[in-house]
This record gives sequence, structure tokens and C-alpha cells, in this order.
Amino acid sequence: MRPLLEAGYFRFYTPEMHSCLTCFEAVFGDDTQRKIERGYKRLANDYFENTTVSLIEYSKRVCKFELQGPGPFYEHPMVMIYPGTKGRLREIVDAKPRVLRKLKDDGSVQLSRTVAKELGLHHKFASTVANSASFGILSSRILKTSFLTDNPLDISFLQALSNSPEIDARNQIAFKHLTSVVPFMEDTRLAGLLKLRKREEEAFITYRRALNEAIDEFKSSGSPFTEKQARELYSDKIAPRLAALDKSVKVAKRDLVKKGRDQSLLWLVLFLSGYIVALFQPNSRS
Repeated sequence: MRPLLEAGYFRFYTPEMHSCLTCFEAVFGDDTQRKIERGYKRLANDYFENTTVSLIEYSKRVCKFELQGPGPFYEHPMVMIYPGTKGRLREIVDAKPRVLRKLKDDGSVQLSRTVAKELGLHHKFASTVANSASFGILSSRILKTSFLTDNPLDISFLQALSNSPEIDARNQIAFKHLTSVVPFMEDTRLAGLLKLRKREEEAFITYRRALNEAIDEFKSSGSPFTEKQARELYSDKIAPRLAALDKSVKVAKRDLVKKGRDQSLLWLVLFLSGYIVALFQPNSRS
């Protein structure tokens, strides 16, 4: 990532674990703790309803569980490992001799919902989403930006915080109709991507300006905000600039693409690739 850091496209930031309750109160209001707990409990319940837990290894040295479920909760099975011989999880498993016998016979055993709830492993994933989304909102307020996400779980958590059906409905419309994927060149090495960004700077700036205008119009528009309005907003503001940017990228690609596919950072989407508007309008008194 050094070239991106040197070029100024990446910045280091303080992780959410270093943000205190007072910081969050500036965004979510005086009843911050109640709001976050409400959102977290709803998210944790959703995770529990969509999680299957299996015990896949149990010995004196280690205890392993595998959690899986549908998207967006799990992109793939997740293994949670707990070393040591003591602890709450050990006590729960030790009290289930039938589970241990089945594990010995079959090599793994899917746990009942009752046991899975007692273990509470799903809370870890819910906590990660809640912390990340809360910190995203906090950061956007401090930096005077908009919080954008393509994770439905972020949106679900923020809906619980806002507790406003009207905002929820608007968010769903934005989620459906204001999605914008910026083209990028997966065949190009990192140095080529940076050249492209410098060469086509005006096209990217123009696109971002149009995207910001669309977000501002969406946020300031009167209610109710309809799907027709969202489609028109996308067609009028975003689509033309995105088409122009796509054309510029395709032209530049012919000049910059080089042989070889040994780049190690194909996953980089440097310029807002695939983000979806998720609007949150905090009210300190609601």
C-alpha cells in the first residue's frame, strides 16, 4: 500500500475501539447507550436466527466451533477457536455428554438452538458490525461527510438507532436505486492505476461532484421520497457522469494496460467502487 499512502489516497485512522461514549453522544444524542444497545440487540437476534453452530474439535488444548449461515451474515463458514482448559464455554460443553459422544463418533456435531444460544457465539459478529457502523457514523459527522455502505447489516443496525419508519423507507429506496459502481482496471498494475487517476483526475472529480450532489438532494428532499424520484435522480445526476467516466477509463486502459497479471492488489477499488447510500439522520431527542 506504500504507493497509495505516498500518493495521498490512503490515510491511517484511529479504530473504533478508541472512541468513547462521550464521542458517540455528540452524534446519537444523550440517550446514546440506549440507542446502541437497542440496535445491537436487534442485530444480535438477527444473527442468531441466521446462524448454525457446530462443534468441530474439542480437546484439552483447544475448542473449535464452526458458524455458518446465509449472506449477508456469513460470506463463508467461520471457525472460532478457544484455547485453554477453563472458561464459560468449556463449562457449557462439558455439561453436554451427548454432544461430546456424537463429536467423537462423527467428527463434528451441529448444536441445537438452545445450546447455540447458551454459547452466544453469534454476539461477536453482531458486536463487530455494531462497532463498525457506529464508528462510521461518528467519523462522517466529525469529517463533515456522508456515511456510505453496501452492507445491509450496517443499514439494519442504523435503522434500529434512528427508530424512524420514514427514514427506513427512504434508505430502502436509496439502497435499491442509488447504487453506483465506478469502473476500475483489474488488468493494470498499481502504478498504472495511479497514472490513470492522475491522467483522468477531472473525470473522477466531476463524477464525485455529481454523486455528492445526488446525495445532498436525496437528504434534503421533502418526504415522501419515491422510487420514481430516486430513478430520476440517478438518471439526471449520476448516470451521465458515470458514463463519461467509464468512457475515459476505457480509452486510458488501451494506453496503460501492460502485460502480466502478477499484481498483488487486484482488490483495490480506489474511487468509491460499489458503495450504496445509507442515510442516517440522528435526532438527539428521539
